[in-house]
Amino acid sequence: MIFRIITPLILWQAICSIFQVPSYILPDAFSVARVFKYKFEFILFHTGISLFEVISALCLGFITAFFTAIFLFQDKKTEKLFMPYLVIFKNLPIFIFAPLFMLWFGHGLFSKIILITLSCYFPMTIGFLDGLSRTPQAIEDILHNIPQKNFLRELLIVRLPYALPSFFTANKLAFLHAPLSVIACDWIGAHQGLGYIMLIAYGQMDLEIMFACIFILLVLGLFFFRFSGFLERYFTQKLNLQHI
Repeated sequence: MIFRIITPLILWQAICSIFQVPSYILPDAFSVARVFKYKFEFILFHTGISLFEVISALCLGFITAFFTAIFLFQDKKTEKLFMPYLVIFKNLPIFIFAPLFMLWFGHGLFSKIILITLSCYFPMTIGFLDGLSRTPQAIEDILHNIPQKNFLRELLIVRLPYALPSFFTANKLAFLHAPLSVIACDWIGAHQGLGYIMLIAYGQMDLEIMFACIFILLVLGLFFFRFSGFLERYFTQKLNLQHI
C-alpha cells in the first residue's frame, strides 16, 4: 500500500520538475507536502470530521441495509414493489439530494451523515438481497420441507454464508462512495470537513491545499477499499466460505 502511494508522488514530482509546470496549474509534490507541515493541525481537524462522518454513515448504512434486505427477502411482494426504486436510487448521484437535505436538516453533521448513509445504503441493500437469493436450490428444497423452521437460525447458519460474497462486493462500492459523498455534501453547504477546505481553497486559488485534500481523499478511499477486502478475507476464512 505504501509503495502504491509513494510511486505516483515520485512521478508527480518528476513531471513538475522536468517540464517546469507552473504552480498555478499543477503544484509539485514538495509544495503540497509543505502544506501538511505548516497546516497540519488545521487539516487534521477537518480530516477527523470527514472521517467521523464516513465511519458513522458506513455503520448506519450497514445496519439499515442488513435489516431492509432481510425484510424484503421475507416478503416477496414488497421486494417486487420496492426493488425498482432501490435500483433507481442506487444509480442517482448523491448531490441531487444534498440541497434538499441541507434545507430540511440544516448544514450540520446530521444532514451530511444521512446523505452519506444513503450513498452506502442502496448498494449494500441490493448486494445483500441478491446474496440471500443465492442459496443453492437443493438446500432450498430441504429448507422448504422442514416442518418447524426457525428463520433466525436458518438465516445465520444456512443463508448468510452464501449471501456474504455478494454483500462484500457491494460493500466495496459503498466503501469507495462514502469519502466522495462527503465532498459532495461539503460543497453544497458545510462549515467543516475536507470539502469545506477545498471550497475555501478554490476561492483563494490555493492549489497546494486543494491537492493536499485530494491526496487525503485518495488515501482514505484506498484504506476503506483495503479494509473491506480484509473483512471479506477474514469472514471467508472464519466461516469457511472458500468453496461456496
